[in-house]
Parts: sequence; structure tokens; C-alpha cells
Amino acid sequence: MIGFIVEKDGSVSNVKIRQSVSPELDAEALRLFRMLLWEPAVNLGQPVASENEFPIILTLKSITSIAGKGVMKTTEYPYRPSTHQILYTNGKD
Repeated sequence: MIGFIVEKDGSVSNVKIRQSVSPELDAEALRLFRMLLWEPAVNLGQPVASENEFPIILTLKSITSIAGKGVMKTTEYPYRPSTHQILYTNGKD
């Protein structure tokens, strides 16, 4: 969870991790957050600064995607498990 303020001009300030996972994932969440563009809140037709929270959800699928597409490959199990025949290591179901 990232806390921040959207200023009257749409810029972002006071960006802070409010719910930490790990230093590495926090850094990736902040990197992704900085790619977003924001519009200021409006009160009576005038832009105003507003405090906000924004969740960034990182899943194993998104993390492996970030690590690089095509780097990880599908691997056959050395035996046939009861529920799956293939282990997907690239985040795909």
C-alpha cells in the first residue's frame, strides 16, 4: 500500500510505503507507481490537493513477467503428478 498526496497541479508528493512487504518488492512497487499520471481532486470546480492510498498488487505472475519474458521455460515433471502434468515456471496457468 502506497500513501501519497496529489497536489493541485497533478504532481505527486510525500510518497511512502504504508504496508511493506520486503525492500525489493517495495522498490518495485514504487517504480511502478512512479509511472502513473494523476489528476488533482476537484472541490467546487477548483483543483485541490488530496491525500490518497493506492495498492499495488504483485503476484508471482507479475513478478516473473517483470523478471523478463521468455527467460523462464515450461519444464516437464520427471514423473506424472496426480493433478498436473506440466510445471509452469513462467507464471502462466
